[in-house]
Amino acid sequence: MIEFNIELINTGGQLLSSRSTKQIDLLSQLNRSSSHFFLLSETRKSIATPNSGPGYRKKVNDLLKKWTAITEGGGGLLSTTGQTGILWKSLSSTNIRVEEIPHQHNQKRITDIYIYMDNYKLRLTSVYAPTTDKQVSEKFFPKLIEEFSSNETANTPWAIGGDWNCVLDPSLDQTSHTTVDPPQTLRCLQEFLLRHSLADSYRSFYPKKRAYTNQASASPSKRRLDRLYVNPPLIGMLRKVKIGDRPHPDTHHQYTCVFADKLLESGPGTWKGKNSLLSNKAHCTRIY
Repeated sequence: MIEFNIELINTGGQLLSSRSTKQIDLLSQLNRSSSHFFLLSETRKSIATPNSGPGYRKKVNDLLKKWTAITEGGGGLLSTTGQTGILWKSLSSTNIRVEEIPHQHNQKRITDIYIYMDNYKLRLTSVYAPTTDKQVSEKFFPKLIEEFSSNETANTPWAIGGDWNCVLDPSLDQTSHTTVDPPQTLRCLQEFLLRHSLADSYRSFYPKKRAYTNQASASPSKRRLDRLYVNPPLIGMLRKVKIGDRPHPDTHHQYTCVFADKLLESGPGTWKGKNSLLSNKAHCTRIY
């Protein structure tokens, strides 16, 4: 059985920062983390700033080389035109193979992969939604619905998350109601989650607990913008979820981490699961 942790990180634009010391500090901190997979958002300062062609791609390649060296065999995939990426560490005694999933729309704001651990397949998707005060948000979420086929996501364990720049339940995920998200944005996100039977990993453990991942410097309001959604094949594997401290001083976001187990291989013999699963309401609901 393979245990793996998935962590959401908003890098505050520092992952591809021109200041190499900040970049190394962030990579070193991720390496010290107990997580194995990192879904990254806001990897550079501005999505409106065009990349610098070969020079910018070299910057991305250099960063991935540093990460591979620091982790002694890890890897990653970063968008060279956008603000998302996924990094992973090597897992002991486990062969890892990665397959990128291309997207026709929203490619600047989505990084999507299949990751194979021996014979086990996992889908990971990193998202950086636009801020809701821009018209582009009204285009992003409808396209999000078009991008993913339920046939592709129904059976493979799937985690999709990042900075969604909106909240679905302000009464729990926001300290004040001064920020109002566009109704169309919320309707599209709810339709997307319903279509793929996606559950909020944090709410599956803490249905009514108030917790926040973001506080902008110019506003006293706190919001839980960073959320990891999981589909039915994955939710039963979750052991716990937590919201931690900011990964570095240059981001206004705290990280979210989920801890998961690989399902036991099927075969002859007595079925056996961890006792901790008995306290996981989502898992008990699935096997009822």
